[in-house]
Amino acid sequence: MKRWEAKVIRNSAASLYVSPVDAQTIPSEMTPSCARHVIPNGISVGAYTPVVEEKIESPSIGFLGNMGYGPNIDAAHRLYEEVFLPLRAKLPNLSLYIIGRNPVESMLALGEKPGVTVTGTVEEIWPYVNAVDVFVFPLWKGAGLKNKILEAMYAKRPVVTTKIGNEGIDAVPGRDLVVCDSAPDFQKEVLRLLRSSDERARLGESGHKFVNERFSWDRILWDFEAAITGSVHEAGSAVEAGFQVAGGAKDK
Repeated sequence: MKRWEAKVIRNSAASLYVSPVDAQTIPSEMTPSCARHVIPNGISVGAYTPVVEEKIESPSIGFLGNMGYGPNIDAAHRLYEEVFLPLRAKLPNLSLYIIGRNPVESMLALGEKPGVTVTGTVEEIWPYVNAVDVFVFPLWKGAGLKNKILEAMYAKRPVVTTKIGNEGIDAVPGRDLVVCDSAPDFQKEVLRLLRSSDERARLGESGHKFVNERFSWDRILWDFEAAITGSVHEAGSAVEAGFQVAGGAKDK
């Protein structure tokens, strides 16, 4: 597959990837002198509404994603076992909302547990997203850009995730979201956020600003046009690894 992809790249004027991680999957020596550009997915927020689902009460944590997708299924089970259960021992009223279509049997079974709601497909996700106090994405598998994390951030919800969850997003840990690498860290950081409405608001505002500036379609389409026409503008910059990251400084 890599040889085939390298051949396609060599026969193209340029190649586009949604994240630096994806752009680096093919070694640069396999495609010498071929331009690569990183232009991320945008998020569709035209239908965003600030409406809040009233039946979701604080304290609450949530997960957002296609619940028929393997890495999401694994993350949701980790969230329940390694974060929700330990924290519910300290916060008896804590609830967990798993929001997303196509829940597999193990997800539906999780929805039968005390304090857990698995929504399945909903007519509109934003009221549910807006109502959850903290979104937690303990993703240890998967690659590429995680659009559902971006959606939670756009809705000004504080996000706690892993380095893998932040891959392709490249938000600043501690400023735009929280990055953890162990179950105890997740428990500590989620509990801290649940106990501080001010910190939730600060992180949510910063995450929203980051997504709005970096992943808006106006910005992305501007970079896409520059890539396909070969023009240069201040949003893009040459990268020593052999590809260009739209909207970024040099990435070594």
